[in-house]
Amino acid sequence: MTITVLYPLMFHDEMQKKMIGAYILVVVRTGSLPDAMEKISRIDGIINTAIVSGMYDIIARADTQGMEKILRITDEIHMTGCVEKTLTHIISREGKDSGRAEERKTLRT
Repeated sequence: MTITVLYPLMFHDEMQKKMIGAYILVVVRTGSLPDAMEKISRIDGIINTAIVSGMYDIIARADTQGMEKILRITDEIHMTGCVEKTLTHIISREGKDSGRAEERKTLRT
């Protein structure tokens, strides 16, 4: 399998200094879901991972400094050897949590 990674020629200097968040949707090879989840969750810049149902198998949340690092994270996800494809969505605006994360955390324990 050949992986083609297309990089923009140059990112604006301001984008390199800005904190960037992204949701990375991942399709993994059959039978490799647990291994992929473990490897992806250990990548520097990944702050959360979830196994989901539907067209994608894992959704990973990344927060890092600059677009180049988002590209590096996506490359590292592909280098796990468990991944067929990814789709990255850069966060342009996020809503307030309103404490719901703490409620969900309490319900899980």
